[in-house]
Formats: sequence, C-alpha cells, structure tokens
Amino acid sequence: MTFVILMTCGCPASATRYVRVVAVRAGSRPVRESTRGAGVRGRRAPQHRESNVDAYAQLIEDNDSLRALIQRWRSTPRNTAELLPDMARALRTTAAAKEEVLYPAIRRHDPARGELIDDARRTNMQVEGFLSAAQRLGPEGPGFLDQAHSAAAAADELLLHERRDLYPALRGKSLRETELARIVDRFHTARAMHEEDAGPPPRAVGRVGRDGTH
Repeated sequence: MTFVILMTCGCPASATRYVRVVAVRAGSRPVRESTRGAGVRGRRAPQHRESNVDAYAQLIEDNDSLRALIQRWRSTPRNTAELLPDMARALRTTAAAKEEVLYPAIRRHDPARGELIDDARRTNMQVEGFLSAAQRLGPEGPGFLDQAHSAAAAADELLLHERRDLYPALRGKSLRETELARIVDRFHTARAMHEEDAGPPPRAVGRVGRDGTH
C-alpha cells in the first residue's frame, strides 16, 4: 500500500518547499523527496475554485490524507517514534485552523450541529493531551506508545466524525457557489500560517525497536 502525504517544511511563503513522505509498504522507512512550488491536499497558496463541489472534494481529500498519515504513524513502533514530531505538528496546526475557520462556519450555517462541534473541540483537547504526554515521555519513556497510539486513535475518530457529521453542513443549498471555496481557502491559509509559526518540528529523542522494545 502506498501513501503520499505532503507537508510544508516551515520555509517562508515566498519560497515554499514541500516534503513528500512515501510509504511503499507497511513498516518501511519514509522516503523524502523535496519539491518546490508543488501543492496538493491544502498545503498550497489559496486559489479560486470553480464550484462548491470542487471545494468540498478538496476538504474531503485533506481529511483522507491526514487519516492515511495517521495509519502510517501508528503502523509500527518505529514509525510511531520517528514520525511523532511531524504528526504532532500536523495535528496541532490542522486543529487550530479548524477551530479558527471551519467549526465557526459550520455552526453559522447549521446551528443544529452545535453540540457535534463541541464534541469535536473536546476531542481536539484530548488529542493534545495525549500528544503532550507522548512528547514529554519520549520514545524511551514508559507508556510512550500507549500515549501516542491514544492520540492517533482519537485523531482518526475525530476525522471520521467530521467527515460524516460536520462537513455535510457545508454542502447545504444556503451556501452561495463561491462561499464554500472561500471558507476552504481561509482554512488552508490559516493552517499554513500556523505551520509557519510552529517552525520545523523537533526530532524525536531516543530509539524504539521494531518490536516495541527500547
């Protein structure tokens, strides 16, 4: 199975570079290829989209890409340790952009989903708690894998919840043809800004064997 995920490296916006993470098969080590001026899955400069259908498809693609990266992250103890810095950065910046742009837009266009949005925000807090604990422990700390895997499971469940219960609110007829496109563009812009503010992720300290031993 092959996953392709693109993430910014924290370079200035005028010279954005992307790192392609390719997993050829489960358990393999990431292969990184630098590309310049590339842009997929939301980590690119905002651009006008032709319709709400296109913008919604982009939102779903972002969701699926992050879920694929989560599966890669928790596939082996080695991946869980080595990809923690990148995953923590991706999950935090994405959550911040959703709290800033997507959740308010969903609440505005479909107030009945307010409790679902509150649930999503609480799950984001849970993911942050697990991530913080995993980073505090480090790969050699007791319980590291439990905390990291709990973060992965909660984040994956949240992404599924968003796709199934929250994002459909943005497909309503009340939205003008270009309104969702602007919402998605603002979400991508907010995420890029949070990524730039976060800077490059620190590298994990310590080693974990393939079998989970230290």
